[in-house]
Amino acid sequence: MQEKYKDVLLPKELTQIGDWKVDKNLSDDFNYTTKNKKFFKKWKDSYTNDWTGPGLSHFSSNHSILKDGNLEIKAERKPPNKVYCGVISSRKEVIYPAYMEIKMKISGLKLSSNFWFISKDQVLEIDVNETYGNEPDRSKKMGTNYHIFQRTPFKDLTPNNGKHYTAKGAPFLKDQFHRFGCHWKDAYHADFYLDGTLVRQLTIEDPRTSGVGFNQGLLMVIDTEDHDWRSKKGITPTDDELLDETINTMYVDWVRVYKPKLDHHHHHH
Repeated sequence: MQEKYKDVLLPKELTQIGDWKVDKNLSDDFNYTTKNKKFFKKWKDSYTNDWTGPGLSHFSSNHSILKDGNLEIKAERKPPNKVYCGVISSRKEVIYPAYMEIKMKISGLKLSSNFWFISKDQVLEIDVNETYGNEPDRSKKMGTNYHIFQRTPFKDLTPNNGKHYTAKGAPFLKDQFHRFGCHWKDAYHADFYLDGTLVRQLTIEDPRTSGVGFNQGLLMVIDTEDHDWRSKKGITPTDDELLDETINTMYVDWVRVYKPKLDHHHHHH
């Protein structure tokens, strides 16, 4: 039997601060047989807006499936050269302080398997994990990042903040389930966890004006994507790879968001 998220301890760094409680609107163990009312109350079966995805990706609700207690994010060829990608996004926003964590098995395709958060206005983004399952090196690594976007003209104001971390024993992340977490502490600080171990303490530098930071709620996105900077180099799944059931699926056992039980984050320790 798969563990329920409530059976999995929070990182010790969190429990040392105080008590935490589950945010039920943003947590799910995906133990459904079908996308029912309960599912749709929490999730949009699409991206946060009507965007169909980056590069060769084409987001499709037919490619997120509930099966055997998991959410399966599938990929398939969209002729001639695009890729149908599964995606779900939360209806509710999360705001700091919060702990967000997913237990997932990334796909073995040349796509990215992703757990990330973005503001409704598409300006603020935290990538808790982005792993390319088909690379000799990157497929072993949790990819963390953040972005602040200028929308018009489009520009990433905070480039080159990606950092990558290897799990204990350096396994391929597609071979089993791993946990990818983020303790979003405040508008300027986020800590990242891999299998419950602290791997990165991030200080967000905000280039817009002082005192803005990550100051608004973020929507959760769970998806797989074919990025244009890769497909331009010819890095995109083949028909055979997309048909291969052993690699064409990203599996999510559960996702959970915890909030402080009391207003403990203002206490100094």
